[in-house]
Amino acid sequence: MDLKSLVVLPPLFFNSEAKTAVAFIKAIREYGISQIVSVSTRNDDYTQVDEMVELVKGIKSSSLPIISGPLISGPIDYILLNAMKIIGRFDFSLNLYYVDVPVGLDASYIIYPPSALMSREEIIKRRSGLKRIYANIVENLVQKSANSKHLLCSSSYIKDLIKREYNYECSVIYPPVDVFWTPKINEEKEELVVGVGKYVEPKHWEEFIQIAKLVKEKNKEVKFTIIGGLDKVRSSREYFNKLRELAGDNVELMTDVSEKDKWDIISRAKIILHCMRNDNFGLGVAESMFTGAVPVMYRATGSLIDISDNGKYGVLYSTVQEAANSILDIMMDDEKFMSYSRKSLERAKEFSYDTFKAKVFTLLDEITRGR
Repeated sequence: MDLKSLVVLPPLFFNSEAKTAVAFIKAIREYGISQIVSVSTRNDDYTQVDEMVELVKGIKSSSLPIISGPLISGPIDYILLNAMKIIGRFDFSLNLYYVDVPVGLDASYIIYPPSALMSREEIIKRRSGLKRIYANIVENLVQKSANSKHLLCSSSYIKDLIKREYNYECSVIYPPVDVFWTPKINEEKEELVVGVGKYVEPKHWEEFIQIAKLVKEKNKEVKFTIIGGLDKVRSSREYFNKLRELAGDNVELMTDVSEKDKWDIISRAKIILHCMRNDNFGLGVAESMFTGAVPVMYRATGSLIDISDNGKYGVLYSTVQEAANSILDIMMDDEKFMSYSRKSLERAKEFSYDTFKAKVFTLLDEITRGR
């Protein structure tokens, strides 16, 4: 297929945004589009992940300077990217780094809403006089330039948020879990509870450790492991050190493990414990469900709406004692575990690469029709 695509790519770290971006590139290529040109913001603070770099090999990189940070950057990037699309005769453009480059192209994918939109009122309020007038004008430009004919969201939770706050229409395409490895279902599950995510405070790892201690008071055989990103993602070394001291021998804290090792660990786990409150989706939870692990999740946001389908799949909790009791029940009752595990595998089909690819193909059909 003789079509050209212009794509805004995020830095290729181990996070849901980069993983989903790589999945988009893979799907675009499988659709038959081989001419892909990427633009990116500069980010030299972290080492990009080899597995991801390998999957985007062959994509041409543009020298177009993408601006990230200043209030006016979104509208300027909108002008630059659309000018590049016209001058370069690209058939369609795709923004996969919306959180830092809030620009509405032919299609734009929202993992998390950008602060330029979410903090609109605060940005205006903390200024006065001419600066407030300027901020109000720029924020209006940001909101107009951030919309897209094909706006895509990572979850129904984000879709509802975007509709409520900005009246944007958004279609849901869940991030796929099986892009790098085909998950295996380990029939010999261990008495293991895992958590997956970066070492940052919104993940509420202190609560994970607190729940682990409560469980171990009743059953010392249950193991707890956090598979966390530290040096290869935006995280906090100070927070990690605090957690390590708090965890003691109760929880194993792993850092920057490879995708292969991560999948090996979660395939052996009976439970994935997710304590985050304001989560867009919960990719680590979805990955674990793909191997038959049972999700025990805090009752909020993307975990509640999208992962559990409002309580249909997995276990939801509101207090640490409630979470600990649920974990003990599942560990001690094989029949209950198997029932929840089968439901996890059923739900995980919605988070597969095949499901993701089918939706991307439908999107590309709509965008490229007649070209």
